[in-house]
Amino acid sequence: MFDAAIQESLSKSPPYQYTIMGFCDNRYVNGGDHYFVQYMQNQLQQHKLQFNAYAGWNTNGNTIGTIVSNVILLHLFRDYESN
Repeated sequence: MFDAAIQESLSKSPPYQYTIMGFCDNRYVNGGDHYFVQYMQNQLQQHKLQFNAYAGWNTNGNTIGTIVSNVILLHLFRDYESN
C-alpha cells in the first residue's frame, strides 16, 4: 500500500524538485513501530528521497500536527537548500 503511494507521489513530482514526504507513525502510544521505521528508511534509501518528516508521538493529534507543520516548512524552505 505504501509502495504505490510513494511511486505515485514520485511520478507527479517535477524532475528538478525534491519530493517531500511525511510519515505518521500512530500504531503504538508513546513508541514508534520498529518495522515501519525500517520500511521508511529502506524506501528513503531506495528512492533517494532527500526531504522527509517522521513523527510518532503519544497522541494522533500531536503526530499529525508535527508532520503537517514539518512538511509545510520543508516545502517552503526547499528552495533555500539548493542555493
